[in-house]
Amino acid sequence: MPRHLAFLTVLLLAGCAGKGDLARREAAELALYQQYAGAPVARIQTFTGIDRWHRIDDRHVVIWTGVSRAWLLGLRVACPGLAFQHRIRVSSNNGGVSSRFDAIEFGVDRCPIETIRPVDYKALRKQRGA
Repeated sequence: MPRHLAFLTVLLLAGCAGKGDLARREAAELALYQQYAGAPVARIQTFTGIDRWHRIDDRHVVIWTGVSRAWLLGLRVACPGLAFQHRIRVSSNNGGVSSRFDAIEFGVDRCPIETIRPVDYKALRKQRGA
């Protein structure tokens, strides 16, 4: 095999391995948040905005509405643009966020929220040793 083809093959295989590692990390992180997530709720009643947020994968985001008040949001469809965002918005109506009506928004993209689950973030942090 010519050297340049061998080099390209190694790069391709390394890229595939990297994607597999990322998928495993995302799956493990999602499992951790799901372990500490409560039953789905239809609405976050009092919503004044996001203190911070974290993308788990293209279909799951955690938002914090207070120091230890976290919510695991499941998105209706994959939202790959999230991986490249520094800021997001969450639509709201009547001072709350509803599953199936509201969405995560960034730029011109809108990713509808399918599920909202409260996360016992204090317990999760305790397990992580933070």
